[in-house]
Amino acid sequence: MASATSASFWAVAGGAGTRGLSFLVFLLIARQLAPADMGVMAIALAFGLFMDALNELGMSDQVVRFKGPDSAPFLSSVFWLQLGVSVLGGAALVLASPWLAAHYKEPTVVQACVGVAVAAVLTAASQVPVALLRRQMAFRAIAIRNTVATLLGGLFGLMLAYQGHGVLALVAMHVANALTATVVAFVSCTWRPNGVFRADTVQEVRALAMHSLGTRLIETVTSRVDQLLIGSFFGTTVLGLYALAVRFFDVIFQTVCSPIAAVLFSYLAERHEDPVALRDRYLLALRNLALLAPPVFLMAALLLPPALGVLFGPKWVPVAPYLHIMLGTGAVLAVTFSHTAVFSAIGQPRVNLWVSTVSSLVWLASLFFLPALGAVYAAVLWAVRMALGIPIQLVALRRLTRVSVSDYAQAVAPAVLSSVLILVLAWLWPVSGSAEGLDMLWPWVALGLACLLVVGVTAWAFSAALRARCMKLVGRGAG
Repeated sequence: MASATSASFWAVAGGAGTRGLSFLVFLLIARQLAPADMGVMAIALAFGLFMDALNELGMSDQVVRFKGPDSAPFLSSVFWLQLGVSVLGGAALVLASPWLAAHYKEPTVVQACVGVAVAAVLTAASQVPVALLRRQMAFRAIAIRNTVATLLGGLFGLMLAYQGHGVLALVAMHVANALTATVVAFVSCTWRPNGVFRADTVQEVRALAMHSLGTRLIETVTSRVDQLLIGSFFGTTVLGLYALAVRFFDVIFQTVCSPIAAVLFSYLAERHEDPVALRDRYLLALRNLALLAPPVFLMAALLLPPALGVLFGPKWVPVAPYLHIMLGTGAVLAVTFSHTAVFSAIGQPRVNLWVSTVSSLVWLASLFFLPALGAVYAAVLWAVRMALGIPIQLVALRRLTRVSVSDYAQAVAPAVLSSVLILVLAWLWPVSGSAEGLDMLWPWVALGLACLLVVGVTAWAFSAALRARCMKLVGRGAG
């Protein structure tokens, strides 16, 4: 339990540090760039994220779980397989980039695609070392890796942005981030690949890996097809606004939820053969998660839109409706994302694949109406796609993990209570529409502090572990 607590601390701290730096860098860069520049990079990143999912081949989770006698040849085989696929995919993207630039009528798409292809190869090279660090619960090393990469890449991108290089600044930041992250991953991990490639060792985990790969590919495609279509139908400026809202959601999700998911997978995988222990561990994690994550998304949905005009400039104000939809949905996803980690940990990734397939098919059919209904409709569909699979996951969770409906309801009750209190508080809060500039932000800052107080009181009331830890700290201070 101590190792899980330490790992959780470093995972969350690393995520918060990395995403905090990323947000700061992004804030400074966004003031220098136009929405169209962000739209161009969003097009290239849509293909880059698909490449990252494909290059990973569903193998990282299997590296975490693998305990066979052929560990050394298995790890090297996975490394060379992932690297080889990434080189082929990167070459294909570079060759296709002139056609993409002509289709979107943006010549800078070419340099964005080249940078994304290089970054994808570098990321593929770091997959095995990072998976080994996860298996060892070495989330401190992962936190340092991500923070250093974000800092160095961000500084490089900022320098170019303030020199007027536009899209090139975003491309350079992306490549520098991937390069730094790969170097730090190998420095942190003692493992090194050798020249061995044995297909039979990879074959042992092929079925599980294919389920994980299928899920990732479907999730990646469906998470970026809307952006490619928005760019085609409405132009790169509208795409830049939409992509900014997605970026905010990703920053918060990667800060609060993804680190917990990584720890949760490793934590549950240790007891995947003991259903009772796995159930108890999951419910404990779910209770703690419900106290933190949903209120964060709700507060962001309330507070970010009024701050955009002051911090980013008037050109970014139209992003507000997208933020309301996506971050409001995030308050639910902040709890339900834990389902996928459970199914992967118990060796049932086919559940995740089934959920992704059903949700994505419904979503793809609904995109037919996008040209007529506009980009905000795409944000609504984004929220619907995220929520469609939750009922299926809950049924599978009850059947596979012995988690009853009442157990689950008790665990998420704090999230429901704090969310309702925050919404009521926001509805009653007096906000003047006559203030301008920085003066406009003070009522919203005060609302944010009031929401934090609600979260703190709720956490104190529902978490015995938090009360015990606070009393222990008070006792040390008094001593």
